[in-house]
Amino acid sequence: MGNHYSQLSMDERNQIHRCSNEGLSLRAIARRLNRPTSAVSREVARNTIGKSYDAARAERAMLARRRRGTVKLKSGSVLLNRV
Repeated sequence: MGNHYSQLSMDERNQIHRCSNEGLSLRAIARRLNRPTSAVSREVARNTIGKSYDAARAERAMLARRRRGTVKLKSGSVLLNRV
């Protein structure tokens, strides 16, 4: 059985914001959220502006990534034609 992945909720992002402002470590924040430390670390690294994590910006970025999706190979590309 594999692991089940779920994205962070806005409530979790707000909690990361509050905890990081309180000076808690990434490990302590992850324990509070019952999430892997690596997931919290990636989230903070992606969405830190200057010295502070921005939960609202993180949510907007996640929604933009979800809308944009991923394209493995563009139709008509040289690589697709070779495959």
